[in-house]
Parts: sequence; structure tokens; C-alpha cells
Amino acid sequence: MLERYLHNAIKELDILITLTQEDIILIKEAKHEKMSERQSMKQHALVSFETTKSLLNHELLKLTQNNNQGLEEVLSDEQGVLLDSFKEKLIALKEINVQYSKLVIAVNEFYGTLFDSMFKFDNSGYQKTNPLPAAMLRVSA
Repeated sequence: MLERYLHNAIKELDILITLTQEDIILIKEAKHEKMSERQSMKQHALVSFETTKSLLNHELLKLTQNNNQGLEEVLSDEQGVLLDSFKEKLIALKEINVQYSKLVIAVNEFYGTLFDSMFKFDNSGYQKTNPLPAAMLRVSA
């Protein structure tokens, strides 16, 4: 059972890594509409991984508690290799998510700055209020 959970978790991590790498490419190509369309697919993959990870954690906890031993003593060699692979995939996902978040922040800053330069707001206090009339586009006939 444990091996099956480990295999599934590794597959799901591979899917999340691939989806995030594809999102990075879409951001760089400024294909933001496609990214919006892919959000449900990525959300489904994330929920699936979280479920599998929860089952895996439960199985590992049950295994160590029933045997009153450490994880290293309880796991077989194959299970140990799979667990190491799982940890490596988690680290890889974390690293790719760092790259992804840097790009998302940069794009957000760019569009926020662009919007603020196009429409001047009256910043009185902590809240942005309505745009100043001079900042609105006017069309005269």
C-alpha cells in the first residue's frame, strides 16, 4: 500500500512540475488567456496530490507507530528509494514554484504600474479612491 501511495505521489508531483513549467513558458510568451484556461486543470492536480500526500502521511505514521521504530528501520530498500525520490520531486517543485512566483510578481508589478500611470488616483489615506477627472480618457466631438 505504501509503495502505491509513493508511486502515485511521485506521478502527481511530475504532473505539477510539468504544468508549472508550461505556465512559465506561457507567462514568458504573454499568453495569459491560456493560463486562465489551465487553472482548473492545475487545481485538480493539486487537490489530487494533496489527497495522495495525506494518505501517504497516514500510512507512514501508522507504520512507524505500529512498529515503535524509526522510519529508516521500517522501510524496505525499495520504499526508501521511492521516499527519497518523492523528497527530490518535492524540492524540484518548490524550486520551479519559486521561479513561477517571481515571474507572476514581475508581471503583476508591470501591469499595476502601467495601470497607475494611465489612471491617476487620489490617494487620501490608506484607500485608493476614484480616479482624478484629468486622468480619465475624454473624447470630444
